Amino acid sequence: MRKPSFDMTLSLGHMLQVVALALAVGGSWVAQSTRITVLEGDLGHAREAFDQLQQRVAEDRSLIRRMENDAARMDERLAAMGAALQRIEALLERIDERRE
Repeated sequence: MRKPSFDMTLSLGHMLQVVALALAVGGSWVAQSTRITVLEGDLGHAREAFDQLQQRVAEDRSLIRRMENDAARMDERLAAMGAALQRIEALLERIDERRE
């Protein structure tokens, strides 16, 4: 078996291979740079959308709290009306009893 040997000559083919390798590395660098830029832009849009959603959630929670408070007030009013109605019915019953 022969030992490998290296010839220290430079040929046109060698130079073309080095240029092609440099172009391939440069092209992939540019492609990755472009992808990163696009992803950063998408990330910015996603952050804006997320912030808007958080704001809407906060507004909705505030609205729900107000609606719950309003519902509690209506329940209190309804209970008060019910109590007043019971008093009126009791008074009417007493009036009816006196007439009889």
